[in-house]
Amino acid sequence: MSAWIRWILVISVLYFGAVSYWYVFHHKAYGHRGSAATASRGAAAAPITFDFRAASAKTTQAFAQFQQQLIQSGKPEDALLITGLYFTDEDNQQLPNLGELRAQAAAQQFQTMLPLERIKTSSRLELRRAPSQTKDFEALDLRWVALNAPVPMIAPPEPLVFASGTAIAATGSDFDAFKAAFGPGADTQQFEITGVWYQSEVDGAGTRDLGLERAKAAQALFTDVVAPARTQLRSLLLRDALPASPFAAARFRWIDALPAQTAPGNQQLSLYFATGRSKTTLSAPEVAQLQAFVSAAKGKRVIVTGHTDTTGSSLNNRRLADDRAQFLAAALRSAGIQAELAQASIASEAPRASNNTIDGRKQNRRAEASIQ
Repeated sequence: MSAWIRWILVISVLYFGAVSYWYVFHHKAYGHRGSAATASRGAAAAPITFDFRAASAKTTQAFAQFQQQLIQSGKPEDALLITGLYFTDEDNQQLPNLGELRAQAAAQQFQTMLPLERIKTSSRLELRRAPSQTKDFEALDLRWVALNAPVPMIAPPEPLVFASGTAIAATGSDFDAFKAAFGPGADTQQFEITGVWYQSEVDGAGTRDLGLERAKAAQALFTDVVAPARTQLRSLLLRDALPASPFAAARFRWIDALPAQTAPGNQQLSLYFATGRSKTTLSAPEVAQLQAFVSAAKGKRVIVTGHTDTTGSSLNNRRLADDRAQFLAAALRSAGIQAELAQASIASEAPRASNNTIDGRKQNRRAEASIQ
């Protein structure tokens, strides 16, 4: 063997040895790291973990603080991208994509804190073995991305689906187990059902809210386990491409119940709007009430809801209610509120007064903020 060939072999061995050392040191000593925007941590401090070949998320006492800090670091125009990781020794026929299931399990931990449209999921196969087969480990990559980033919402096989353009629910053989898995919920919670529909499903007249129809169809399938009085319906219109039919178009979760009546003092704030309007000029008394509410809400959780009267179509009312909630939320942020904000579009489903009178409709055209 000539000398120059021996030198090439020696250099190759040194090079691959150095690369192998860096790989082992980087992943085992420091753990997998994403970009600067990634919210993952080392295994010892991980607030949410998984067992080997398992998709059930485990949270520690540090999770609440971690969750709050992560949400505060995001901007209103961003979405939280949750990427579930799975490893080569977890990839088998029984669990064809464990990352998808882990991403969905983690998403459930954030759905009571963020609107559904601000949560995106994906999965990634890590070309290495799992950190452990006997101890739980971190298997998520959390980061903020642009709200309109082309990241698909991934879900495991769905037990409840709809055909394109219809609100007729079709269930699979595992639907009963799926339904039972939600449990009874806490006494202070409501069961929220969100009907999802897509821009290409909007009819020409714009009078049909297919998302709300799908939510009602799904609600009818849950009446044996959740009383209708404990159910809250939402409609979510997506501008993404329409999936292949049939597809999952209903989302379910337990949420903290909205207050049944007006709370005393500074615990609730209401703004009123003209017909068809989602913006208003605050009077001096309203500004004072806003500032008092901001002071009372410091460090607490606030739910902002948008409401309408029954004038106009269901679809337009839901959009209008959402815009009114966003207006009030923006006013609270401008006033320097230091609280966790959650928004919901109630539309005409929770009137404060009768819609049969001018004064009653005026009271119903509102946005409310309530301290929880």
